[in-house]
Amino acid sequence: MTASTEKTTLWNKDYILVVLVNICASIGFYCVQPTLPRYVTSLGVSLTIAGVISGMFSITALICRPFTGVVADRVSPKKILSVALPAEAIAGCCYGLFPSIPWLIACRLVHAIGFAFAGTVLIVYGSSFVPRERMGEGIGYLGMGNIAGTAIGPSLGLAFAGALGHKFAFIAGGLIIGLGFLLLTFTKETPRAEVKEKRSIDFTQLISVKLIPLSFLNGLFSFSNGLISSYLSMHADVQGVAGIGMYFTVLAVTMLLVRPTFGKINDRKGLVFAAVPGFIASCVGLLIIANAKSLPMFLVAAVLMAFGQGAAQPAFQTACVRSLPNEQRGIATSTYYVFADVFQGFGPMIGGSIATATSIGSTITYTPLYTIAAGVLAAGLVLFLLYINAQKKKGITY
Repeated sequence: MTASTEKTTLWNKDYILVVLVNICASIGFYCVQPTLPRYVTSLGVSLTIAGVISGMFSITALICRPFTGVVADRVSPKKILSVALPAEAIAGCCYGLFPSIPWLIACRLVHAIGFAFAGTVLIVYGSSFVPRERMGEGIGYLGMGNIAGTAIGPSLGLAFAGALGHKFAFIAGGLIIGLGFLLLTFTKETPRAEVKEKRSIDFTQLISVKLIPLSFLNGLFSFSNGLISSYLSMHADVQGVAGIGMYFTVLAVTMLLVRPTFGKINDRKGLVFAAVPGFIASCVGLLIIANAKSLPMFLVAAVLMAFGQGAAQPAFQTACVRSLPNEQRGIATSTYYVFADVFQGFGPMIGGSIATATSIGSTITYTPLYTIAAGVLAAGLVLFLLYINAQKKKGITY
């Protein structure tokens, strides 16, 4: 293969391996995420406290995230991943070893730190093997890791927890992340010598202020993600719906079609053509979830949520990456994740309180919670259109 061919080839060996590593990391994460609130409540704590423990993961990741970008721009991404992925794997395995809240919190903190660095650096590492003119498509495929995780992880984790107990589900999640670390060892170092310059760190090297509006708007989708991953199984129980794990499978299969397609649309048409349909579809999907009383209704919602998130979130990420020079991809990626962490972290905390406050007698209901989430995305669409219009007046297009 010639150098010129390598430059325009998307599916090279290292890119494929990074995609597979991301898939393993995501499946392992989602083995734990939907089972943890149930496990915590089984220890006798309230739903609000369970939401806090679930949400503190993203809050910890938020605190770490600004530093992940600048570290990724200065240190070999492979070296960072060689520490972050084992940390995630060990923490995942350790969740079920001791049934105590302090132990869970300690594991949660270690897991979150590893997750923050791995999530940012995997995108930086993978995008370094992607031709710039195919960046939207390349990031779309990198996101397949999250899709596979959403499809397989929750069903796998809930199945393991139901058949063999929560301890086995947590260990399985950790081992899958460990498999991702093994695959990482077969990748090469990123050829980016220009980022090795050492300088003092200031705020502009941690967060890109110009990308904060895009990060905020993207984060609104993560708010609903946090509510779904934490409370959907409980909402289905209240509604008397069995087999809710199928929701995540349908979500993932639909995303397999949506993300690559909208990655190409984003490359050709720009952010608006992906984000606007994304906001609308996700808003409608949440309204259906709020009122669903049968599995088919949940599955229709899964299709809409997959369409919405699969179209909008990669487009926001691509806009962030393209807005900064190549040597600042780490900062661009970490800024993109800032509000994703904020909303996904506070989502379960706020959600637990809303669900408790809107309960009917002794029965906790989640319908108001998902209705409010739909309203949040509807407001987000209005803000997005106002922002795009303001940027156009400045001569800036995405």
